[in-house]
Amino acid sequence: MSREEEVKRYAALMVEEGEEYRYPAAIGIIKATVTGDQSPFAKLRRIENVLKALDLVYKQIVDRRDWVTVLEHKGRKVQVLNGAGAGDPLGYRIEPPLPQTVMLEGLIYYDTVDLAIESINESA
Repeated sequence: MSREEEVKRYAALMVEEGEEYRYPAAIGIIKATVTGDQSPFAKLRRIENVLKALDLVYKQIVDRRDWVTVLEHKGRKVQVLNGAGAGDPLGYRIEPPLPQTVMLEGLIYYDTVDLAIESINESA
């Protein structure tokens, strides 16, 4: 099984467990991995995949939330997360993402609308 398939399998398991049991499920997988009969490198790789799966599930949850467009500029929307709470991304995002940010890990959030507009202008 490839790393990507393993991450997706763990993510599906965590979603199936539900929000309340997502972290206990991840901790259970990690504990079983640490005590398992595998090489140290295989253990580290599996733990990394569990953490990537948690990140993937989190991103899917955030993407499903209600992003509100506050401004459109040069065909891109500057959006803010409506009802953001503890642990949620703070700031503004650009949708669709700028080409240079797609190559980075995750999305880039901007502290102000002006910074988002400046980034859009620089990418054009």
